Amino acid sequence: MTQISREPERSSDTRVTYPALQGVSPASTGAQIGSRTLDVIVVGIPVLALSLFGLAVFVLFLVSMGIASKPPGDETSDVIAAYAGPLTAIGVVWLLVAVFFIGLLAIRGSSAGNAMLGLRLVSTADGQPIGWGKALLWYAVVIVGSVLTCGILGLLFLLSPLFDTESGWHQAWQDKMVGAVMINHKMGPDTVKR
Repeated sequence: MTQISREPERSSDTRVTYPALQGVSPASTGAQIGSRTLDVIVVGIPVLALSLFGLAVFVLFLVSMGIASKPPGDETSDVIAAYAGPLTAIGVVWLLVAVFFIGLLAIRGSSAGNAMLGLRLVSTADGQPIGWGKALLWYAVVIVGSVLTCGILGLLFLLSPLFDTESGWHQAWQDKMVGAVMINHKMGPDTVKR
């Protein structure tokens, strides 16, 4: 009786092969880092700027009410009301951006940077986008790790394709975690069914 191996095989060029990704061109390390950098520039910086604007409006509101200069006292409800509006607005913006980004990864395997460079994040199992659960995990690990380490882990996630010297796919850590690879569909076939 022959045993069926579930592990990916290595081709003669030392690249790990996945049956669903035959003939597909892996995205280069530079293209992956460039794509994620573009995502930060196109999406992250504007959202951060909007958040800082909201925070500035909040601080100006506190100053105009005189709350910032008064000792704590009966103004507790004023402070809570002052926090609620801007923080809710900032939270809603971040949530909408997160859902949009996760949706693009889940449904199309794409992002703003990926689309500009012709890249797509696909599952190693079937060559299709990774779906909502894995996209949420991918996004959460990157964002939460980055926030908890003041951006250090985010930078390491960005540069992690540089550390994959064995598979030939230049997989980022978060891609490995969800069983995905980045392909370049401008340089080879696209595996995603439309």
